[in-house]
Amino acid sequence: MAKRGSNCNMTAMSANTAFQEITRADLLTDEHAISYGALMLCKGGKAEIQINFGHWQLSQNSFLSFFPNDIILWNNVTEDFAADTVIYSAEVLRAASMNIEHEIYRELRADRICSNDGLIHSVAKSLFSMLRFYYHDPYTPSVDKITAHLVQAFFIGFADYMRYNPQSPHTLSGDT
Repeated sequence: MAKRGSNCNMTAMSANTAFQEITRADLLTDEHAISYGALMLCKGGKAEIQINFGHWQLSQNSFLSFFPNDIILWNNVTEDFAADTVIYSAEVLRAASMNIEHEIYRELRADRICSNDGLIHSVAKSLFSMLRFYYHDPYTPSVDKITAHLVQAFFIGFADYMRYNPQSPHTLSGDT
């Protein structure tokens, strides 16, 4: 997702999680696999992204999820592209996935992008606001645990929403 050597590279991190503000300059433009998971909230600009065999369009207030071992290719990223991203290791994802049915995890991988205004404004922006606070507070040593629990809460809530609101335009599936 990010250029090698940038502050988004999980191998350069001392912890299992990170909160990053990403711009076009931070993105790798070659096809590549990631070893971590991430949640991304697009703050501005536009981009096309291919993840594995699906294609998605990102624009302001789009919310996208990444999983370890995804193959990513960024295309047509505008100069003004900006996103907040929570990056977490496979271990944090395993902790966040505890007590979540495999079916929910599969649904989240299939429906990666959320563009429902209600979910974005009420859930995703609140999630990123909380995480931004904890990542910028030097007196929060438990940020990895907090991230795991907040990501788990998001996964459970988003999966329930998808399951019980099938007619809602909550996601844009691949090949959009």
